[in-house]
Amino acid sequence: MALSGVAALAGGCAVMNEVAGVAHPGHQPDGTYVLLAQENDYDCRALLNEIEQGLKDMDKANSRIDKERSTLPPTVEAAYGRMFGGPDGGLKNAEQFRQTGTRVRALNQQLQIKNCPPVPVEERIAAITAPQAQQPAQVAVAKPQNR
Repeated sequence: MALSGVAALAGGCAVMNEVAGVAHPGHQPDGTYVLLAQENDYDCRALLNEIEQGLKDMDKANSRIDKERSTLPPTVEAAYGRMFGGPDGGLKNAEQFRQTGTRVRALNQQLQIKNCPPVPVEERIAAITAPQAQQPAQVAVAKPQNR
């Protein structure tokens, strides 16, 4: 019983920090990202690897957004999320895309702080989100029919 009281107290403290606006590692209520202690300690290669993985995750999430948007919400909560879900429209993949992008940008800032060559993340993100019409078109060549 004492352990659950400690857990409740710790959870309550976390909520109070959130309400008070105290920054904590990870995603912030205002949409920013504070690096975790281990992320602050990453060297250039580790930061670059995390950025590249984040960009891959963003590409996957982006490719799933339209499919998620076209399906019916599985719960009433999800339906309300779609109607009143804020910037992500209640879509889990849109939220994952946005949060991963925020983290990737924070990691890229850390690259610059450590005097490592930065990654052009804004260009890479723009390429991920570019409509198919703006990306190089694949031209299909029709074969003549034998009559």
